[in-house]
Amino acid sequence: MKMEKIILLGLHVLFCITTSAQIIFDDGFESGSYSPIWVNDGGSYSKTVVSTGSIEGAYNLEMNGSDLSHFSGLSTYFTVSQPNKISWYVKTNSITSASGYVVIGPQFMTGLNSLVFSYIGTSKLWFSQATGMPTFSTPISNNTWYFIELKDINWTTRTYDLYINNVLQMSSYPFRDQNVDNVCKIALYNYNGGVISNFDKIVIEKYCISTDSTINTMECNSYTVPSGDETYTTSGTYTDTIPNSIGCDSIITINLTIGSFALDTIITSCGEFIIYGNTYDSTGIYIDTITNGIGCDTIVTLHATINEIPETSEIFGNPNPAPYSIWTYMVTNTQGSSYEWIVEGGAISSYNGNAIDVLWGANGIGSICVIETNETGCVGDTICLDDVQVFIQEEALIGNISFYPNPVYDFFSFDYSGNYDIVTFELFDLQGRKLIRKELNYDDRISLRNLNSGMYLYNIVIDGKLHCGKIIKN
Repeated sequence: MKMEKIILLGLHVLFCITTSAQIIFDDGFESGSYSPIWVNDGGSYSKTVVSTGSIEGAYNLEMNGSDLSHFSGLSTYFTVSQPNKISWYVKTNSITSASGYVVIGPQFMTGLNSLVFSYIGTSKLWFSQATGMPTFSTPISNNTWYFIELKDINWTTRTYDLYINNVLQMSSYPFRDQNVDNVCKIALYNYNGGVISNFDKIVIEKYCISTDSTINTMECNSYTVPSGDETYTTSGTYTDTIPNSIGCDSIITINLTIGSFALDTIITSCGEFIIYGNTYDSTGIYIDTITNGIGCDTIVTLHATINEIPETSEIFGNPNPAPYSIWTYMVTNTQGSSYEWIVEGGAISSYNGNAIDVLWGANGIGSICVIETNETGCVGDTICLDDVQVFIQEEALIGNISFYPNPVYDFFSFDYSGNYDIVTFELFDLQGRKLIRKELNYDDRISLRNLNSGMYLYNIVIDGKLHCGKIIKN
């Protein structure tokens, strides 16, 4: 068995070749006799197996003389076949005489209906063709063995490659009869008398060249194998066998990809979404057919879940707070929602989900924004209370209030005139944490000894009216 690799400059196919030979006929006359394999077809000359001058083995066939007629030597039959190769050895002691005939053809073979009609004469080795067809011949010498090979016999084109002594003489040389479609008979003989011809090692064989190939193919819906025996609708690796050009098995491995397929897609979206060019705005199961990247249809089953985007209410709270005052701001609460608050011009002093307390800073413009995320993870629009006017309300400055010193070291003193029911002092750090709350009496003071140095914010509320400011602690 012979293994060869052939690399083809193709995108999808790689071939490997496996060669194996079947010997149809092989006779080197090594039995010492031509019978019972060969039959004497008459003629007045001798046909004997001799043990001198053999080219292969110990024996060869010798024919001495002739009776000037064709097919009067020896013949034999073998299995009807279409061989790929035929070979033999031949020599003669008189290359000018018509001798050393080798004719191979079908059962009822004549001089014309044969695959090959070869002989020696006029100092040449001849391969005769039918009338009107070119005939090949080559000069030879007396008493010299010549090894004849008919290789690559093609039963479709009815040609073969002719070799003599392992050298190619003719490529695609035609059969003598273009209508011969099998062979099963060999005839050996001389035509002219007074000549000795020898024959040795006649071999007829059918070597099968089986090809192994791989096809990588992509189809949309189905693929029918080259033999036509099977049609496949799913991706996978498959095997097919077809006859190749010389009638041997061609084993094909097929790597098949089916491009059309069903696709399940699960999408969860906050509000409507667009996919495959379609807009979906409600929960449900949808079926669509799209063309994929290789031009095949893909059937898409879409499982869509549409979650609502939260619609956050407006922000409720004082749009005109006094500087350094604390106010509560809120939106309508939705169960399961979380809220992200953003404050400019103040700081969040406490957080309670949908509500916050804001400690405002100095005079200026502030804003409060909130972003709601509901229990499905959907995020709403940013809702804002813009242009918050942070300034001191004039009605908060009722009465004559004095406090000192500022900056302060230990004690902060208050004097006020007027008849008030309640005067309240509150002190905050800059993070909005309430540190002190005290109802004041006339000519009162508050100890700040335990506070760290820095800035603090205060509110003084007189009968519900607010006064705000800063205290510096040294």
